[in-house]
Amino acid sequence: QSEWDPLRDESREVDFEEQVRSRKVLEPALRQLGLFPAPASRLSDWPWASPTESEDTPAALERAIRRFQSRLQVERLRHSAIIRIAVTANDPVHAAEGANAVAGAWFDTRRAQATATLEQLIATIDHELGAIHSELEILDAIHQQFVLAEASLGELTKQLAKVEGELSYARSRYAEANPQVMHLRQEH
Repeated sequence: QSEWDPLRDESREVDFEEQVRSRKVLEPALRQLGLFPAPASRLSDWPWASPTESEDTPAALERAIRRFQSRLQVERLRHSAIIRIAVTANDPVHAAEGANAVAGAWFDTRRAQATATLEQLIATIDHELGAIHSELEILDAIHQQFVLAEASLGELTKQLAKVEGELSYARSRYAEANPQVMHLRQEH
């Protein structure tokens, strides 16, 4: 999976129709509508539903989803993230309920996906920040060592200057006291 890019326009890449018609969306919509598992009283409201949908089994769920999909129209509006969801039913109220349930389930699915993506992004950022924090601690320790070394070097430089000054003084005094020895040293 590629890295998430917050500036990428995903609306052109997503197959909204396929998402809306997926089991992930339609199962919660059918359950919200009371069509799966469907009590016998609810089946009369949706004549295309089958009494076998009253069973809470994976096979019954697949049959209910297929039947519902046959009544579901999903259309993406011209290169946009806007979709039209329609459900065919004998009663316009049921059609509206069905479309609203699917839209709500799709919205909930998209929100859950977005939340999961954001949580993953936050975890990645937290991990990166932890690594950066560790690196900063290491750099801070190195900086402290450098500061201490620099302070020691400054002190050593002062001591060296003092010793060089004393050595120079001692040489000049020695040269004054022993001009012949110094003259001989310079010749060799």
